[in-house]
Amino acid sequence: MLNAARQPFIASVVMCVALAALFVARFVLAPLPLEAPQVLLPGMPLAADLTRLSSEIPWLAASLAAIFVIWTLVIIVQLSVKYAPVTSRNYLPPQIFLIASGGIVVSGEALASVMAAWLLVLAIRQFVFSLHKDFRFEECFRAGLYLGIIPLLYAPAAVVVVVMAPVALSIFRRSFREVIVCAVGLFLSVPIAGYIYWAMGAPADFIYRELWRCASQAPITPYYMQIPQSLGLIAIGVLSLALVGVIGMLSHKKGTRKTPYKYISSVSFVLLLLIGSAAIPGTSPTIVPLVAVAVALTIPYAFSGRWAVISTMLYCLTVACILALDLAPIIFF
Repeated sequence: MLNAARQPFIASVVMCVALAALFVARFVLAPLPLEAPQVLLPGMPLAADLTRLSSEIPWLAASLAAIFVIWTLVIIVQLSVKYAPVTSRNYLPPQIFLIASGGIVVSGEALASVMAAWLLVLAIRQFVFSLHKDFRFEECFRAGLYLGIIPLLYAPAAVVVVVMAPVALSIFRRSFREVIVCAVGLFLSVPIAGYIYWAMGAPADFIYRELWRCASQAPITPYYMQIPQSLGLIAIGVLSLALVGVIGMLSHKKGTRKTPYKYISSVSFVLLLLIGSAAIPGTSPTIVPLVAVAVALTIPYAFSGRWAVISTMLYCLTVACILALDLAPIIFF
């Protein structure tokens, strides 16, 4: 049976390297107007500092971005292998993450967006680790802390974080005390950042004013309305794979053991929440790697069972669109 998930490990690694090189080359040689740093709204101070680092020391920023991308891919593979209730080994999640995060549009705040995706996948892993009968205060606190840092990199993610944390705690059946610990971690990151910036000479309410500025001055039109229609074909392919993955998840729920069942429920919710958050006013391409994390975690289900042929066709069409649309600007540069 035709199944793209049966790629050998070496072939999958080569594909990941080739995709990453293609997206970086296209971003450097032929960037879209949408991909300029802070194109819609000046970002949060932490994101602005990382963008400044990228312009002043590009080799250091590129090295850090590569480290965070590889770290994120390793965690995605770990979660997929350990908790996805599928029988076949699958090396496609890293490819899908790269396709979803770089094939459509690349954030001008690349280092900030990569760090946000890394924090999101760390938080998801901590929530999964908390699924035990005894108390897991450390995992709940870490999950909340990781989620709380994301809005400092990408302000519109505050809505996602506030909704995601209580739902995840509910899915994993955490106690009230663990909910309090997670909330402390969630809301502690902003005061800590405010204290650091105050110690550096900024006003005491600097972070809070920046959050309010990003929320009140956000443009009404989301960024995806400015994506060229041709690149929309890649987005359609990725979202179609995500949809098949969610359907595959639902088909695996029956008879699944407790931990994989909770994992399926949490990943499905995160995916739907992040896709919906792309319509929030003030969104920027920084949201794309966050969505890519959830899409990559659903992929093993899309290539299992009777869905494998459909998903393989969608995967091949998406890769063909990427080669045609991302290579053309480089060739004719």
